[in-house]
Amino acid sequence: MTITFPSTGCVDGIKGNVRKGTITVTWTGGRWYRAGATHTITLNDYIANDVAITGTRSLTVASYTYTSTTFYTVIWDIVANHKLTWLDGTSATLSVTSTKQWDHSSGQETYTYSNPPVAVSSYSAQGTNRHGQKFNVSITTPLVYFYSCVRISKNYMPVFGAKTLTNLTDNISMSLNYGTTYTCDNVYALIIGSGSIALHAKNNSSDD
Repeated sequence: MTITFPSTGCVDGIKGNVRKGTITVTWTGGRWYRAGATHTITLNDYIANDVAITGTRSLTVASYTYTSTTFYTVIWDIVANHKLTWLDGTSATLSVTSTKQWDHSSGQETYTYSNPPVAVSSYSAQGTNRHGQKFNVSITTPLVYFYSCVRISKNYMPVFGAKTLTNLTDNISMSLNYGTTYTCDNVYALIIGSGSIALHAKNNSSDD
């Protein structure tokens, strides 16, 4: 499947983002729930708001557990490599290796992200920003998302878990802690060294 945006750009009706180029999605290995099945998203000459983005993102089914039509679990291995290039010639790279679990039930859709197996990598993401600084991200406590919370807050953020971002160039780390209770409060803590501050994420309809 290929999505083609016009060369003059396609403006979305919500935030005014302008997209150009094409996005291609391919499937191999059978149906979406079959172990080993893979779907890959490839960005071809894709530009978003004048930032050129290249690379691929692949999800491979690691396992599928079926209990009933109202409850099943799918686990994917995610591998992604992207490069972003700005108009001034600066660029950034990002490589992702993580695990995503989808628990479907009649009352809730739950998505859990975690670091990949140690044999694969110690980090869920790593790369270099446009200023040449290297970084990595580690999910220290699995990040849990509730679809019901996303619908309420219009904000795709975890309700539980924690991750640490490390600037390898300057040897500085900071952590984001989303809490230890499964509540749709949009509140998280930013922790740097011994300091901590509570922040509140606003929803996508906010003009702030």
